[in-house]
Amino acid sequence: MKFDLSETAPDGPTVRNPWESAGGAAAGNVTQPPKASSASGVEPKSAQGNQLAPGAPTTPPPNTKDAPDSSLPTISRRHPKFWFEDGNIVVRVDDRIFRVHMSTLKLRSTFFEDIFSEEVRSSAGIIDGCNIIDLEGRSCDFSALLDWLYPGGLSRATEHSKASFFTLACLLRASHQWKFPDAKDWALEELKLRWPPKLEEVPWQPDLTDHATKVIVLLQACGERTLLKRAFYRLLCVDDFGIKSGTENAAEENMTPATLAVKEYNHEPAKWAASDSTLSQDDILRIIRLHKYTTQRWISLTSKTPSYAFLSDRKRHAWRLSCLTILRSMWHAYVTEAQFASQGHFDPLGCLKEIKNVEWEKLGICQACAVDCRDRWEEERRRIWDELDVELGITSPSVGSYRGLDDRPRQPYQLTFNQAAAVYSGGK
Repeated sequence: MKFDLSETAPDGPTVRNPWESAGGAAAGNVTQPPKASSASGVEPKSAQGNQLAPGAPTTPPPNTKDAPDSSLPTISRRHPKFWFEDGNIVVRVDDRIFRVHMSTLKLRSTFFEDIFSEEVRSSAGIIDGCNIIDLEGRSCDFSALLDWLYPGGLSRATEHSKASFFTLACLLRASHQWKFPDAKDWALEELKLRWPPKLEEVPWQPDLTDHATKVIVLLQACGERTLLKRAFYRLLCVDDFGIKSGTENAAEENMTPATLAVKEYNHEPAKWAASDSTLSQDDILRIIRLHKYTTQRWISLTSKTPSYAFLSDRKRHAWRLSCLTILRSMWHAYVTEAQFASQGHFDPLGCLKEIKNVEWEKLGICQACAVDCRDRWEEERRRIWDELDVELGITSPSVGSYRGLDDRPRQPYQLTFNQAAAVYSGGK
């Protein structure tokens, strides 16, 4: 049966409930559900809470994602916030239904503009005189999108508290899947504000460490590279690089990060899927390759005392012992055996900053050499940060530019598992 998807839904015969059970026990007609019997117009409630529709089972079986429970009344699957009495279209995602406005969806999305521009389209049924359309995806994503589209939702909430990563992730997925470019830009900007791109702040973003695997999976799904390098780098600091079994993911996916200190806005209770934290084989190989790179860089930088020319400059040290000699005498104690040294394989950026923070002047290094050394170490930090793009394959090296520690040009970002394995093993 086909229905006209114009702004005013057509009148027509009562349609059989699309969620009617296979056995034929109808949960009721979908069009115009019965009014509440109370004088106040409020749905009567049982002692336990919500009143079920007449004839509905008192203990409904649990829902499943792929097969929603057909015995539950239609009202129980309506989204509590996004069911507008003046809405003219019903959208079903997962086991949730939303009554919204065509014009709101069409205004900012070519996806919905294309759908609603068709004069005739197959409908999954009718509810309250509104045609139903089915969308592939997750209901939490669609509700995040509506929360951003309608006034009083995300835009107002973020004036008082920042949006949670769960809400931003749902919005980014929805805006990418259903083509809302403005919403996608907004979500990406909020993620940048949450995790600033400044190099100085990269080692001190524990919140990103908590969500690193989810950020990588999310950005991969949405075709975005904005935070990929930061997320991969923070993943180095996670036990086992965040690579967990499906059982471990299922147990931890909805735990609140211990680092969460600021009150955050959730458009609905956070509920992650296990797949949200499951790295692809390609990305597992990337994190292994990244660890190989950071380990080699840290060893090359710290295994020997730096021999910068200015450290032994005779004009600087005409009346005293050269700073190179002094630095050699203390490098082992203050760098290679320092408390932070064991973390250098995983966080060379943070550990180089620790080296910069040593009070070298008090240890006998002249002020001019101490300043120059810190400048060199900062250059090394920036060089490592820039080289990560190539090591991860996010950007391709230009002619004459960095080609990797083993002098091989890096592959484009999209690798097959076999290609990534060949790169890590040295092409053997």
